[in-house]
Amino acid sequence: MYNSIIDFIENDTTKIKKILEKYLFAGNTLRFEEDLMHVMIEFGRKIYQECLKEIEESIRQSEFRKKNYYVEHKADRRTLLTTFGNLEIERAYYKPKNGGKSVYLLDKYIGLAPHDKVSLAVKTKFVEEAVETSYQKGGEKACMTEDVVSKQTAKNTIHELEVELEEEIPVQKKKIKNLHIQADEDLWLEVQQYIYDNYDTEYLENVYIAGDGAPWIVAGCRVLEKSKFVLDKYHLGKYIHKATTHLDDSQQAAKEFIYGAINERDFDGVMRLLQKCYASTNQEYKKKEVTECARYIKNNWLGIMVRIDDGGAVWGCSAEGHISHVLSARESSRPMGWSKKGVDRISRLRVLTRNEQKIIDLMEYQDKKQRKKNRIECEDQLIQEVQKRKSSRNEEVLRKAIPGLEKKQFSWMRSIINAGGTIA
Repeated sequence: MYNSIIDFIENDTTKIKKILEKYLFAGNTLRFEEDLMHVMIEFGRKIYQECLKEIEESIRQSEFRKKNYYVEHKADRRTLLTTFGNLEIERAYYKPKNGGKSVYLLDKYIGLAPHDKVSLAVKTKFVEEAVETSYQKGGEKACMTEDVVSKQTAKNTIHELEVELEEEIPVQKKKIKNLHIQADEDLWLEVQQYIYDNYDTEYLENVYIAGDGAPWIVAGCRVLEKSKFVLDKYHLGKYIHKATTHLDDSQQAAKEFIYGAINERDFDGVMRLLQKCYASTNQEYKKKEVTECARYIKNNWLGIMVRIDDGGAVWGCSAEGHISHVLSARESSRPMGWSKKGVDRISRLRVLTRNEQKIIDLMEYQDKKQRKKNRIECEDQLIQEVQKRKSSRNEEVLRKAIPGLEKKQFSWMRSIINAGGTIA
């Protein structure tokens, strides 16, 4: 890292001087920011590459390595795409002295799998973008440079990603009487566990499951304790509206009568009103819509009555809004094809981000799980030894005299400081 910093001071500061004179002091902030960013990105890439070289050297010289590994290949190379651009990594291939599989200790140290061509940070960037737009745009925006990741790589990474973050169980559970739920069909056991972890179930009186009456929604009542199904107003209203559209000017009055009978808990009255709607048309498709409405109300009557009888159930269901904004906006707002795995991963990732969780936290959590699974023997000892060696080296570097403002080539910088932002 020391060499990169010295190189930056001796060469890149001159570039920055020229950028300042050419753009910022001429009032062109657009070009100033663009050119300055390129200089800083390249500085970051050099630091990154030099630090990896230093870590490899520390590993090779460590007592842990000398005690446990032979150097089998001295300088094998691999390319890694990072957010700063491509890095050329040179590292040794080590063979265990007590037998076993040879390993690149540097790769293990920084968490690189054998076939990884992009860094974890790049993966995080293209996952963040792909969740909102597309696999292709995710690959295009993964780096601060012009380097691009293929849409197939973005797709494969997302397909292989386990969308699961460690849940923090609160010390003090929430105490509420009525809990309202909108959930996916295959999540009932997860929902049940979440309720147990986060809510005082002894204090909890009612769990309301709102939806359109589909069997998988009603099935939640068989899994969750103290639960009741509530038919949401949106789907009820949709069926009643379709059953009365042929009444033209009388439609509004007919709908009010039907809703009035529902509010009076008069099932037979609702059926009589729908029978009149049926008799008032000769069109077969309209008769079918009225019949479907009557069947829908009959099958979901208990869910309708819960909303009316139980004050705690008088609430709006936003399931359709969630589907539209969270899922459909990415998955079906325009024609596109999806595999089951693809739509599942993107759906889960969009739900995760809408719950104010971050993709970077997910990627870091999954990386830690994978590293734990692939740990080599005595890896902690190697990490501690490298960190200790690097800490001592950094202290030594900090004591060295880094060229500063006293040098002749930095007269322009002294002029800026002394003149309050102008060059003489």
